[in-house]
Amino acid sequence: PSNSLTCYECGCDQNNITACNCGVTSTAFDGDYCIITEQRFIDRTYIQLSRVPRNTTWVYVEDPYYILLLESIRYNQTADAWYTWTEGAVFACDWDLCNSPNLINALPASFQLNIDKDWLDTNIYGNGSVTECHHCPFETCGDSANPINFTECPMTSCDNETTCLAYDLWNDLETNEQCYQSQCAPEYLDDESAELFGGKYRIEVEAIVYLAQDRSKYYIWEMDVYCGAENCTRPTIFSEIANKLNYTISDLSMYPTVRPTTLPPPTTTTTTQRTTPPSSTNSTPIAKPLRCYSCGCNGTAACPCSSTVVVSIDDTYCIIVRENRGQDVLLNFTYLDYYASYNYILEAPFVIVKESINYDESGRRWFTTTDLVIYGCNWNLCNKPQLIPLLPNTFQMRLPESWLDTNILGSGLPVR
Repeated sequence: PSNSLTCYECGCDQNNITACNCGVTSTAFDGDYCIITEQRFIDRTYIQLSRVPRNTTWVYVEDPYYILLLESIRYNQTADAWYTWTEGAVFACDWDLCNSPNLINALPASFQLNIDKDWLDTNIYGNGSVTECHHCPFETCGDSANPINFTECPMTSCDNETTCLAYDLWNDLETNEQCYQSQCAPEYLDDESAELFGGKYRIEVEAIVYLAQDRSKYYIWEMDVYCGAENCTRPTIFSEIANKLNYTISDLSMYPTVRPTTLPPPTTTTTTQRTTPPSSTNSTPIAKPLRCYSCGCNGTAACPCSSTVVVSIDDTYCIIVRENRGQDVLLNFTYLDYYASYNYILEAPFVIVKESINYDESGRRWFTTTDLVIYGCNWNLCNKPQLIPLLPNTFQMRLPESWLDTNILGSGLPVR
């Protein structure tokens, strides 16, 4: 039989799902699988039907027939209530045209994770602020045989009263294999823009359900904890959260339990997740890895992105580039070498803006346009697509019109 795979290739947003019935397909023979990705913002959801290579995810996928959800358990301070928000969803499959647009609406509600309010109030919110957090800004990894040395992550005072932020990457709760990272929360979580990112108090869980296996089980890929309780970044917090999670399954009947194909599914030897991606070479591991999103979009105000690249934090920043070219907006998620810019960048995070102060002859007025914005940062996946709406209005430069009239416009006639 043929090993080719045909997938739909369309994009749309929640306000116009019919655009995802575009009828465009692609066929390849290189081991890809089909996907539907949904990236959910507060006011809009971006959807992409496409295909991805087999080994592009952070964690090794045992079977490319799955649903992956990024669940965010958030605190609403006004209502004093916790709620679950699905930030992103991925459906993956490996038979012809399996990423049908008919599955779009059902995907975010496939399953849900939540935790009892009392536990969250005590262990995540606490008093709402802390003065110190475990400080481990680079990943430190270990397992049962070689446990993480948490003395390398001491409690460290923050610059002011704030919250803590901790990551647990590639976590295997059965073998205690994990990569830990913790620090005082970035400054942007202490200002009014915090709600754009999900708020100061939340737990984000990335979990996968393999649809050809036992659907009552889920496997955790990553946890992020944003908290204001005393010692809330303690090393045991992730296993505590895992034990408190309530897993609710929705109607999954639209996903067949057996693939409608004559090709057998990939052989697997275990039902537990593999916690490190397979290595294709014997190259030396990066001592201080930094994960950045790696995508590009043309002519759109958003860019759903799930691809990543690993570089060294010693000489690299993650960046988002937003460039205006006439009527087009170009977005690029990538990384930047420290010495790639004309001027040395002292530290991250930073914003670089190129602006033009132009004169409108018909309206006889000066106006400022933002030609280019670059946001740079140096923690894992900090160049996230959720930041896109903030970039155009990061800041704006102006000059007094009277000065511009005298020194730039003058008479408006060519100078001889």
